[in-house]
Amino acid sequence: MFFEIELTKDYYVGKPTEKDIKQMKYELKEVNQDSFSFFIQEGYCYTSVMKDDHRSKDNFIQTNIITFDIDSCSVDMDETLKRLSIKPYIWKSRACLTPEGKRC
Repeated sequence: MFFEIELTKDYYVGKPTEKDIKQMKYELKEVNQDSFSFFIQEGYCYTSVMKDDHRSKDNFIQTNIITFDIDSCSVDMDETLKRLSIKPYIWKSRACLTPEGKRC
């Protein structure tokens, strides 16, 4: 199954800074679950489908996925996934970040 999503034109090796986030440019892509997972693993950021590829509340058109962003959680991700009655297709933990925000 293919769906539309806005992906950043550039990928990020570490956590994007506030400056990076303000300068992000998105482009509409048609992806499937595997290609979407690949883009996420490679460091691309994503957002819902937006008018004029500009991320803002007023430009929202649609979304085809549900995302949960859980920060600073002491619960083990594997244990959490076992407890879910509906399992996610893609999940990613970035628990391994250096103090500089780089991926381990």
